[in-house]
Amino acid sequence: MKAKKTVTVILTSVIGLTVGVSSAWAYGTISSGISSPPLTFTKWNGFDPATYTAFSNAASPWNVVSQGEIGKNIIDPNGTTTSTNSYPVDDYTNLITKGDRGLNQYLMQTTTYKYIYPWIDNHTLHADIDINGSFAWSNNQTSGTYDVQNVITHEFGHAAGLADLYGTGDTEKTMYGYSSTDETKKRTLDTDDINGIKALY
Repeated sequence: MKAKKTVTVILTSVIGLTVGVSSAWAYGTISSGISSPPLTFTKWNGFDPATYTAFSNAASPWNVVSQGEIGKNIIDPNGTTTSTNSYPVDDYTNLITKGDRGLNQYLMQTTTYKYIYPWIDNHTLHADIDINGSFAWSNNQTSGTYDVQNVITHEFGHAAGLADLYGTGDTEKTMYGYSSTDETKKRTLDTDDINGIKALY
C-alpha cells in the first residue's frame, strides 16, 4: 500500500501554492492534478434527485475544459450511492457526503489524498467532499440559502487540483474562497479557472 498524505481544503481557508500570477491570469494549485482521471464520486444516498442533478451540472464546466485538453472528463459525479455519511474516509473511494457539522464549521469542504512525497508525485489519488447540513441549502435558488451547484462547482475545482483564491481581483472566479447565500456565479468558470485546469492537464 502506498503512503499518502491528506490535504484538506475548506471554502474559507488559504492553502496551496500559486503557480500562475500575472496581469493576464491568476490561479493556484494544491496538486499536480488527478493521478488517473476521472475521479468518480460515490454519493450519500440521502440526497434528493435535484441534488444529484446539481452535481452533474457542477462537473460539466470542468469536464468541458479537460475534454479539450486531454480528451476525457476529470470529474464524474455519477458513481454509485452509499449509506456512508462519515467524512473524511481514507479508503480510496471518492465520496460526497452531507451531515450537520455545526454552524461554526466549514460550509462545504474537500479533502484530497496524495502520495506522501509530493516532490516525487504530487497528483491527487482520491478526494472526499462534505456538505455541511447545518447551513440552509437549495437547488432552486431559494432566497437566503446556499446554492448546491454553485458551491460544489468550487469544490470540484479543489478535487481537480486548484486552490482557493482571495485577491481583490478574484471575487468573480469559481475558485474564490468565499461564498454567500443566493450566489450562483461560481457555476460559470472564469478565464483564470479555465487556465488553471489547462495548466494541470
